[in-house]
Amino acid sequence: VYSAKFASFLPSRQNKMSKSTNDHEVIEIDLIHTSADSPREEKKDDVSQIDDFSEQFDQRRNVPNIDPANFSVTVESIRRRLAIPMYKRIPNTVFGVAMGLASHSILWKTASTSSVVQRNQGEWTVLLNKFFWFAAVIVAGVVTLLYLLKWLMFRNFVRDEWKHPVRVHFFNTPHLVLLLLAIGLPNDFDPNKKTLRVIWGVAFVCQSAITQSVYTRWMFSLNSSIKAARPQFLLSTVGLFMLAVLGEQCDIESEWGLNLPGFCFGAGTMFYIMVVISIFNGLHQARNEKKSPALFMLFAPPSIAAIALDLMDDDPNTFSDGASMIVGWCLCLCLLLIKIGPSISDKPPTMGTYWAYVFPLGSLASLLIRYADSVGSMSARVLAIVYMSLATLALVLVLGREILHHILVMKGVERWEDPLVDKRYMHKSSRDLEIGRE
Repeated sequence: VYSAKFASFLPSRQNKMSKSTNDHEVIEIDLIHTSADSPREEKKDDVSQIDDFSEQFDQRRNVPNIDPANFSVTVESIRRRLAIPMYKRIPNTVFGVAMGLASHSILWKTASTSSVVQRNQGEWTVLLNKFFWFAAVIVAGVVTLLYLLKWLMFRNFVRDEWKHPVRVHFFNTPHLVLLLLAIGLPNDFDPNKKTLRVIWGVAFVCQSAITQSVYTRWMFSLNSSIKAARPQFLLSTVGLFMLAVLGEQCDIESEWGLNLPGFCFGAGTMFYIMVVISIFNGLHQARNEKKSPALFMLFAPPSIAAIALDLMDDDPNTFSDGASMIVGWCLCLCLLLIKIGPSISDKPPTMGTYWAYVFPLGSLASLLIRYADSVGSMSARVLAIVYMSLATLALVLVLGREILHHILVMKGVERWEDPLVDKRYMHKSSRDLEIGRE
């Protein structure tokens, strides 16, 4: 397929060359019909058929600097690059799987101590909390080891992700998973607050370093603009609200003498406002983002922010007015995005993409459980149960879709793709693609 893709670009080079060509024209090579005696007209027909196929396969047809003399080297290099197994070039987006599972561990931990679930049914909520927590730990551990393997063997892949304006924000996901696991730790484990403070400190350092880097690149780079923000940018914001939540749970202010959770909450609020306004301003220009699963990230940071604001209240029996206002904003955004019509029928653009539906819905359901527990009304309980069901449905559908795609991959019908990797190696000249010259 990739050989046919490169063959589709050769006629455009032929038009620029002299008409008095000889038998050494590599651009006349037919990758499908290799008969040397076929007429020139038939070859053009074959190449035109390849052109039609390549247009359906991929719209990015303008590959620069293709050297016809090294065409065979180019094709062979691409085949060898794309033959690298997925476990060795695993994308950083796959950490979203662990985030989704960890968010559900928090959901069921919150439900296990809430009046939303009847007390005689509390045991299965505790079991679900433990199940999703252990599942998130296993997935996070496996993904971390595979990504370290990728960093050791294929550092160019990691470098490309760091330089990419969107994928760079997924470098926040490892410490986000760490924060979610610390927040969702089962009550039976009796977590030590000193241990939680160590986790908080490690996550705070990672969050600060990555946030300063990516937001400086976005806001002050001459090659970018404010309208360039995408929903994935919120991965660099939601961690600040998670730090506020965990900081309140382990009493950072009383032990360290600084209201660091409040600092994180303020910084997260300002960044969230900037990013959301920028996303909506550039949404009409980025038409592919209108039905992107990443749009559900719009209500993930405010959902966690409302939980943090409720914890800062220091009164478990009340739900502050500010937090209630944020609940309204989250519900409005969620209903708006559901009306647009989320879809998981297409094959995943890359591993972990559809898990962007799971983590935000799990966070919103956890918030509504806390709200219903504080308010105590039947309508609030019904609202919480509805969103718990919605979050569970999203988890089941996404997990089923990922399993189905993996079955097709095992049968050889589909493959786990990474648009960033494909773009890197499909848009390079033949000399840059030679073995050992990355």
